[in-house]
Amino acid sequence: MSDGTGPDWRKTALLGGGLIGVVGLSLLGGYFGAQFGRPNGTLAKDRLPSVIRIIPQRTDPASDADLVEAACPSIVGLTDDTAGGNATSAAGFIVSRDGSVLTTAQAIQGDTATVLTSDGRRFPAKRIGDAPLAGIALFRIDQQDLNPFDLTAADFPRVGSRGLIAWAPAGSGCAVVPTMIGSDYLTSGEGGLAASLSSAVPLDPQLAGAPVLDSGGKVMGMVGVPTTAGEAPAIVPATTLAPIVAELLRSELPDANPFGLIIGEVTPALAKRLGFGRDGGAILTMLSDKGPAAKAGLQAGDIILSINDTPIASVSEAGRALATGGSAAIQVQRLGQRLTFTLHAKPVQTGGSS
Repeated sequence: MSDGTGPDWRKTALLGGGLIGVVGLSLLGGYFGAQFGRPNGTLAKDRLPSVIRIIPQRTDPASDADLVEAACPSIVGLTDDTAGGNATSAAGFIVSRDGSVLTTAQAIQGDTATVLTSDGRRFPAKRIGDAPLAGIALFRIDQQDLNPFDLTAADFPRVGSRGLIAWAPAGSGCAVVPTMIGSDYLTSGEGGLAASLSSAVPLDPQLAGAPVLDSGGKVMGMVGVPTTAGEAPAIVPATTLAPIVAELLRSELPDANPFGLIIGEVTPALAKRLGFGRDGGAILTMLSDKGPAAKAGLQAGDIILSINDTPIASVSEAGRALATGGSAAIQVQRLGQRLTFTLHAKPVQTGGSS
């Protein structure tokens, strides 16, 4: 016999058991799911992260062909009007926007010449200045808005620097010869008379006057004229040429100093090469073999420290101190040593040479 409570109790028990079962299964499922979903410790440890290679975009330098193409409009040939014929007598290049052309003094004997540009145009040119000690001459053509080379753009080249010698032999484009700086004037341990550079391969004397371009298209020097017959020409650094050309452009007169020397600026590369403790200052770049400076014992590469006990810190200061002539006591630094030399000026003739 039933009391009326049995079935309700059983329903309640079944319902509670079902709920407990559902909750339990959910907990067990979450636990095992987490266990099976968790990466194996060894595998996670050994798994390599994704590798993303970032390759920087390469900016290739201009090729030699691009360099020559850009420089060629500023390179010319010169014909000596006194020699006759149409063949170029010397190479040269433009150094000012108003038509000034730099070349070697020995190749053109007269006061006039014909300048042949790389695109075939011919211009009459007038000789406006010489620096005989440096062996260079400046001519001018009546042509404006030219694209000149900046001689102050390049520093003193290091041994091993590669370059291109460029010239325009026939007014139909440019020709080039690759070269390398094989040694400088300090390599032998003595400065000598000129702050010149030697090519690793002997140069053809017919290249005299041609610019030597560095990898950026800047002029690092000019091929000079051999000092003795049968000798390969040296390269005159742009750091030597720059102040001489600047003076010629200003005065159109040769730098006829009474001591037979040329002074240049101590550039950062030169200061490092010479072991000088600072940039700036004045340095001897060329000396006349028969001038007072060479006879007194001075050499190219000597850094001027003082003149007549007055400290010298620039090319202009040295020029002013020596302009009066007479006698001068010059203290220089040479290979870490301080030396003093006494110079006696030679008389300067009107239109004389440096």
